[in-house]
Amino acid sequence: MTITEKFKNASIQRKIVWIIMLVSTVSLVLASAFFFTYDFVSYRNKMIRDVSQLAKIIGDNNDASVELNQQVAAQRNLYEILSRDPHILQGAIFDKRQRLFAFYDVRLLQNPESGEEEYVTIKETTDSEKTHTSPTFSEESVRFDFFANHLDIFVSTYDDNGRINTVFLRSELEVFYDRLLRYLGVYIIFFACTLLVSYILSIKLQSFISKPILDLAQVTKRISSNKDYSIRIDYDRNDEIDTLISAFNGMLSEIGTQNESLVRAKEEAELSAKAKQEFLANMSHEIRTPMNGVIGVADLLGETDLNTQQKKYLDIIRNSADNLLVIINDILDLSKIESGKMVFEDGVIQLSRVIDTVIASCMPKLEAKKLQVNVEHDPDVPASIIGDAVRLNQILLNLFSNAIKFTIKGYVTLGYKLQDETSDDVLLRFYVKDTGIGIPRDKFEAIFTSFTQATSDTTRKFGGTGLGLSISRQLVELQGGKMFLESELGKGSVFSFELKFKKQSEVTIDSVDEHAAVEQEKEVYATGKHKILLAEDNDVNQMLVVTLLNQWGYEVDVAENGKVAVEMLENNSYGLILMDVHMPEMDGYSATRKIRSMMKAPKNEVPIIAMTASALKGEADRCIAAGMDDYISKPFNKNILYEKIARTLAIYEG
Repeated sequence: MTITEKFKNASIQRKIVWIIMLVSTVSLVLASAFFFTYDFVSYRNKMIRDVSQLAKIIGDNNDASVELNQQVAAQRNLYEILSRDPHILQGAIFDKRQRLFAFYDVRLLQNPESGEEEYVTIKETTDSEKTHTSPTFSEESVRFDFFANHLDIFVSTYDDNGRINTVFLRSELEVFYDRLLRYLGVYIIFFACTLLVSYILSIKLQSFISKPILDLAQVTKRISSNKDYSIRIDYDRNDEIDTLISAFNGMLSEIGTQNESLVRAKEEAELSAKAKQEFLANMSHEIRTPMNGVIGVADLLGETDLNTQQKKYLDIIRNSADNLLVIINDILDLSKIESGKMVFEDGVIQLSRVIDTVIASCMPKLEAKKLQVNVEHDPDVPASIIGDAVRLNQILLNLFSNAIKFTIKGYVTLGYKLQDETSDDVLLRFYVKDTGIGIPRDKFEAIFTSFTQATSDTTRKFGGTGLGLSISRQLVELQGGKMFLESELGKGSVFSFELKFKKQSEVTIDSVDEHAAVEQEKEVYATGKHKILLAEDNDVNQMLVVTLLNQWGYEVDVAENGKVAVEMLENNSYGLILMDVHMPEMDGYSATRKIRSMMKAPKNEVPIIAMTASALKGEADRCIAAGMDDYISKPFNKNILYEKIARTLAIYEG
């Protein structure tokens, strides 16, 4: 990990300490470099001045000796002066012609005494070694060679006639090095102590900056975890951090206010949704209950002897009831979709049966309009697939009945084809084609909006709520599919949609068929063998159900509410109870729970079929949870009611 990455990942305390230490280090290095340079230059200049001054003294002392050519005196004087300075390595006096006149080298001379003989010895020595050790004349006055460890000085003495002599001195730099080493040692100690003090102070003082920031971070974390926007940070500072904390507290106040508003809005929306669901449940019950009577009595009336005019009126009643029931179902489905409570179930779908059911449901309308029906299917599509058969039937029925509604003459085609296939899934495209009035292109999107049709004239002429297409598209999209539209005004339309289904194995199909056969064997009708208790508070529904049960050979007792039904079961024996869910005094749920929990066998085991006008999601689950054995919604098909009664009795007996 690089230094940059470590810095990014470090805590704010460490970052502050690192920054302080970095600034301190840089400051110390710069300051030390400045003072080191200053001392280096100052001491260098001092050495140059001192050695130059010594050279000037030697030159002044020996100007006469050079003029008079007294080399021994010059040699002795040079030695006497330089031997007292241990740092001078070499010295020389040059005459006015730049010739070596006297020479000193600390390596060659060992304290000679004064006298001619000593000078001769010195001169012989210098003459023999000067080619290797003596300096040469140079016009350069100063040569400071730090790395070669010497300082060379050339100083000339002049009179009115010009140069008299030139003195050369070479000094070692050991004293200079010693000074630098001492300086470096002091610097290292000072540098380390300063950094240590800076580190200790930064550890102590960084909290002054980091603590409010860390507190801010902690508060932010607590708010994120607990969703409590009433928390505040209390600091009394007069700096930018105080401004930041004040702004943060202000932001929390605004968020808290907005959150409270959102919570209230959410609660109001939930109450509104709950009220809507309750309203729909009540309306469903209140509308479906009389609808059950209307449809049921119409069916009973259709089984009597009627003349042509009466049959015509009866058909009008049936069609009106069917249309009203479609509207009710559409509104309930729309409510489920909007509340996110639409649930899709997987089951075996036999496509040919679905297509036949859709066409059979609309056959009276097709025959009335004398429209041709075409069925197209792709032989590559499996006969059985896995999906929600009820919703597929609903979508196709909406599209097919819609096509019939807006087609005056010609044909309506219902078909499907294979779009894509994998080892586990098939992508199918269903389509409904008609030769109807068509749809303007600028209305394509509008017709899929709830309660909207292409034009107001369409609504007046053909009727409908404008919910069918909206619900169909939403049902398709909720299953991960997509709906398409092709249309030309006056020439017809093609509504299509694509859905993905799981493949159905042959083993599962066989097991399903076997299960169906077993269930069929259980449906044994035994006329007059069982007595049935009907718990129903609506007079019309009482009359309808009693009439049907009597036609099927059952003996029936009627209870106007759940309380009476429980009392009647205590005093009598029944093979089955048809229990309405919504009744005064005691509803069907409470009555069922009381029967199951408080009565003794075999009365607590009597089969109960719920009869309810509520079609909201979860109604069937509530019935089963209360202890009921089956469920049928109003308005019911009399054949379905018959099958449920027969199947339940067969299972109970067997």
